Amino acid sequence: LLIPTDLKFELDIEHTGNLTRVLHLQMEPLVQTRLRGYFSNLPGADSLSLFLTMPQLAVSNLSLGNLKMTVTSSDSLMVIERISVEEMRIGNDIEYGLVLAGILEENKLKFQVEGSDLSNILRNLKIGGLATVRGDTLDLEFEETDLALLDRGWELLPDNLLRIGPDFLETENLVFSREDRFVSVRAIRQRGLEVKFSNFSLKVIDDLWDYKPLDFFGEFTATVRVQDVFSQTGLQLAVGADPFLINTDNWGALSLQAQAPDLRSPIRAFLTISDPADEKQMTVEGSYYPKNILNDDYEPNTFDIDLAIDNYPLRYLEYFIGDLVKDTEGQFDAGLHFFGPPNNPNVEGEVDVSRSELTVNYLQTRYVIEPHTVVVNNSLFDATGVKIRDELGNLAIAQGGLVHNHLKNLGLDVRILAEEFLCLDTRKGDNSLFYGKAVGQIDVSFKGPLDLLDLNIYGRSLRGTAINIPFSSTKQTEELSFIRFVSGEADSLARLEDMVQAKGLNIFINLDVTDDADISLIFDEKSGDIIKGRGNGNLRMEVTRTGDFSMFGDYEISQGKYLFTLYDLVNKPFEVKPGGRISWSGDPYEARIQIDAKYSGLSTSLSNFLASVLEAAPQELRREAAQPTNVDVILHLNGELLQPDISFDIEFPRLIGDLRSYAESRLNSLKQDPNEMNYQVFGLIVTNSFLPEQSNALLSSQYATGINTVSELLANQLSRYLTELVA
Repeated sequence: LLIPTDLKFELDIEHTGNLTRVLHLQMEPLVQTRLRGYFSNLPGADSLSLFLTMPQLAVSNLSLGNLKMTVTSSDSLMVIERISVEEMRIGNDIEYGLVLAGILEENKLKFQVEGSDLSNILRNLKIGGLATVRGDTLDLEFEETDLALLDRGWELLPDNLLRIGPDFLETENLVFSREDRFVSVRAIRQRGLEVKFSNFSLKVIDDLWDYKPLDFFGEFTATVRVQDVFSQTGLQLAVGADPFLINTDNWGALSLQAQAPDLRSPIRAFLTISDPADEKQMTVEGSYYPKNILNDDYEPNTFDIDLAIDNYPLRYLEYFIGDLVKDTEGQFDAGLHFFGPPNNPNVEGEVDVSRSELTVNYLQTRYVIEPHTVVVNNSLFDATGVKIRDELGNLAIAQGGLVHNHLKNLGLDVRILAEEFLCLDTRKGDNSLFYGKAVGQIDVSFKGPLDLLDLNIYGRSLRGTAINIPFSSTKQTEELSFIRFVSGEADSLARLEDMVQAKGLNIFINLDVTDDADISLIFDEKSGDIIKGRGNGNLRMEVTRTGDFSMFGDYEISQGKYLFTLYDLVNKPFEVKPGGRISWSGDPYEARIQIDAKYSGLSTSLSNFLASVLEAAPQELRREAAQPTNVDVILHLNGELLQPDISFDIEFPRLIGDLRSYAESRLNSLKQDPNEMNYQVFGLIVTNSFLPEQSNALLSSQYATGINTVSELLANQLSRYLTELVA
């Protein structure tokens, strides 16, 4: 006999303490739970309403976050307006956004389930249907429409059915399809179940494992079978893909077979990837022993796997270091044994590498690596003793290898030593900072995590080194219409910064430059403005992974030439005097220069040079001035390397007597007027003679500013010279 009831209730739970353990030993306490409701069984008003909010419901390894429920009923009809879970955690896996709605009438529940971000596979899940309970049997019929998996719509055969009894299963027409892909579910002898996935894209691996260096292509078929669902015995998995493609490379045909008698027995697996055409093959064979294994002969939650690789191309390593190397040739074989717990695996074995070759992108050097064996243990893939030869036949020896801690925290600890080795072989355009060939004694080390490597380079230059350093690679010259120069901004530093940031490298370079190295400082390649020389110095360069580039040290020139062709009007260089110096103290483009150079071998009359003072001179002195005499032009470069102070001096090494006094007096006057000095230097270099004194208009013109190179200065003088001719 029911007692007539008309009840409105509210229940607030701040904290249950350990009371929840009465319901389940592994149930966590409920906190800040709110339940509101209304119940009535009065005639004509039979109804129930429930409103529940619960920040967390956690039982064992299942946790539901921010659970909300709204349920109403009237007479025999119950409406589940909404049951939502904002976050669902199963073990360490987190899923989001699960919503259930439905209408329950007697023994039938019409339901709709949606998930906004359940997983990479089940994201945006949407499925509906009808559940009917008949005694101890549950029938599930799924709607043909409104089914979404992997963000895409799927079709379902009509008249489908999944019937679950106390000890039997039945299926009818349970086939999902989208284009040429199918998922079929069928019962096996009323107790087993088979789920088959046909023509699925291997890109699903990218969805499950977001590892940027690898992209998977091709199609696979997979079959999951349980011989007895109720006893959970006879577990089998079969996967096949042909071809199996990684980054468009055909690895061959993949076949995976796995099976276990039950959930508490070892899981045995065998995988092969083979390509008979290339005679390459990979096999993986082993077992996993689950946590609840019954056999005492096995350690719970451990695995034991053997990996064998035959004739695999080394170029596959470019997946991981492809920005550093290219055109890798050679093969490797491997025999590795993995065992222990998944969170702290052990590894042992060897990798045999055939004779191989590769090109280092940034250096453009190609190296031959002689056949060797890499020994593998729990801390190191040890390549100590590997011999590397450059294109000149020089030998380097490697020490160390790939470091790790039980296959975690991968990094490098490699050192490469050589008494003589080709370290650089770049052409113009390969690197806007410098290019050329570098041969030297080297000590190079790579150390640190793979994404935060430190590269330390010590080098001492040897014979055969020839380095070109363009200081204004983007400088452009317009036509010779009374010459004007336009300088663009060099992008060398920005490019190097981008490269280093992309690799996560810190680069530290210490160079001992000797006079075996030919160094060319290119100020303006189009006009042939280049200092070529040899010298000595110690240079230190640092490029951080954040893109900061700094340079320190001094380079002292022992011999050299300052070349500038000035549109082929000049062919003879200045000889750089020993002791010239270039110094860096941080910013590589704020170097300081202090160089003197001599332009010798000139022989010319002093008549034009001394015209204004010879008018009143004795006839004999005028005749002497008309005779050719040796003249040297001295160039002084001082200050900022990219915009130095340029000045000249003129010397008369063989001049004597009164004529020398007249010449020195005129020279002292000339030094007070840089414009006139530059004009006379232009005449000596271009016309091999002194020029007549300029007109008053030209003499009054201002000394040119913004001149960065000798070529620009002389071109400026050429423009003025042509202007005077036209005038």
